[in-house]
Amino acid sequence: MAEETGGRPSQPVQRKADLALEAQKAAAQGQWARARALFEQVIEADKRDYDSRFKLGLVLQRVGDLGGAAVRFSEVLRLSSEHVDAGQRLAGILALGRLTYPGLLDAAGLKAGLRLKGVDHQPIAEAALAHATSDGPLAEAMAAPDAEHERAAFGLIERRMSAALDNELFLLGLSEGVNRDLKLERLLTVLRRKVLLDLPEERLNDRALQAFLTALVRQLTRNEFIFAETSAESEALARLEAPATELASGSATAAVALANLALYRPIDHLLRGLSSAEIEGLKPRWLRDLAREELDAANGERRLAAKIPNLGPIADDVSRRVARQYEHNPYPRWRSLNMPQPLSGLRNLQRIASPAPMRFAQAPFDVLVAGAGTGREAIQAAVGYGPNARVLAIDLSLASLAYGQRMANRLGVDNLSFAQADLMSFDDGGRSFQIIEAVGVLHHMGDPIAGWRSLVERLAPGGYMLVGLYSAISREPILALGLEPDFPGAGCSDAEARAYRQRLIAQNPDIPGGKLARSKDFHTLSSFRDLVLHESEQPFTIPDIERALEKLDLNFLGFAASGFVRQGFAKAYPEEKWPGRFASWEAFEKANPGVFNAMYQFWCQKRPG
Repeated sequence: MAEETGGRPSQPVQRKADLALEAQKAAAQGQWARARALFEQVIEADKRDYDSRFKLGLVLQRVGDLGGAAVRFSEVLRLSSEHVDAGQRLAGILALGRLTYPGLLDAAGLKAGLRLKGVDHQPIAEAALAHATSDGPLAEAMAAPDAEHERAAFGLIERRMSAALDNELFLLGLSEGVNRDLKLERLLTVLRRKVLLDLPEERLNDRALQAFLTALVRQLTRNEFIFAETSAESEALARLEAPATELASGSATAAVALANLALYRPIDHLLRGLSSAEIEGLKPRWLRDLAREELDAANGERRLAAKIPNLGPIADDVSRRVARQYEHNPYPRWRSLNMPQPLSGLRNLQRIASPAPMRFAQAPFDVLVAGAGTGREAIQAAVGYGPNARVLAIDLSLASLAYGQRMANRLGVDNLSFAQADLMSFDDGGRSFQIIEAVGVLHHMGDPIAGWRSLVERLAPGGYMLVGLYSAISREPILALGLEPDFPGAGCSDAEARAYRQRLIAQNPDIPGGKLARSKDFHTLSSFRDLVLHESEQPFTIPDIERALEKLDLNFLGFAASGFVRQGFAKAYPEEKWPGRFASWEAFEKANPGVFNAMYQFWCQKRPG
């Protein structure tokens, strides 16, 4: 710190304070270039000033330099590891997938971000894995040609652990998010196979290897064991036994078998019926801690499921088939999220909907989240709409709802209740909802318009509805897969789904389905089923939406599109006021087929009277 004289700040300190004040004034006046230059001078004067780094990140984000902003936010996290706002902004930028050089991010900042509560770890984990594999032995092994790949992979663990695998950033990335890099998946798949088939048992005593296996089991648990499995692996797994009594007594043989099985099958399935207390004798500790973690979560969800109310039968055949899919594969199995600021949802809706005050929000009001799945959006709604919101989340799948309830309990969200229900016929107790969210549910129904009408009937006059519907244009390549002779069908086994996914990975990217690996939903078993192997799907076009809104007496308030989409539309149709004409949006989508990322999301309002 600069010296002080006579109780007054020294010249360097005063100079820094003056620069910071000028920088903030420039930013407030929209003088972005000047603000940027001044904040950079402040940072040069004080390398530990995380607040000025954060403000510089905001300026860079504002002018569209997302890479520069992400670097600054990662540096903020290195200097201030509890800076949630920096973590959320970093996660938000990384989620866009536009960062070209993740190796420029601060590694210590990425590690801090992956430990923060209230921050979405998934995009940060992807950046952490990209950072850790950008050069060195991992990059070389990932790039090795087929003839040399297995040898290069096994060399990382065969006699001693490679320092590249014993890397905190790499292990955190594997543990906290789902890998979406197919080259890394290929490497991890080989490493798993080598552990099972070729690695001597005594190598499992290596603490560094144990740390890697812990992270790998967590990765596989998060992606629901979607990696390819050879017949040799299946045969070896069939010979393994890990009896509960032997595990509880500390049997080393049973523990080795469980360690290998846990790389291929969910631990809570392997130890079904046991509690964490019943495996206290399991050794080694790393395996016991993993087993306890998964058993506590699974057993907790079973207890919660028994308490979730049922609001009526599921009578429709399509709905029953969809319910079975999500009972077997709850989607998404999320682990973290960017927690919204209280009331931010109402503020966002106010900007979209109307300049008139939302008086209903000044007292307790009702919100319905239909097709809530595993509760991520319902939790965000409960927090974002504020403490006056009484949020009811319904879904066909009890397993999904129990997952959501567990996560709500963990996050301390108490203005949210879950119930199993078919949105066509559930008993809502006569409630009238001021806000209804139905994102990703109507297009899976046997009669989407009938389901939509059922929700509109429950919407208060003047109430707001957020709807998400599959885009027929975006989904066309996926629907084309169903016409191919090797399509396994919605009801296929997990093994068949994994094998089909491998065929898609090997396909030419120019044929239908060849580009699916770029989808964020390609990398877990439940999301892959939801993406490609769904029981029921009826996508929409923009003219379909226009007709439905008119039929249901709903006013269109605008697409909930990203800033990039809105800017692109405004550039293409500068004469149109928001929310724009449907004909223009239809033309805009045809010119930019991926613009809605496969799903339209938009707000509408029930006409009064």
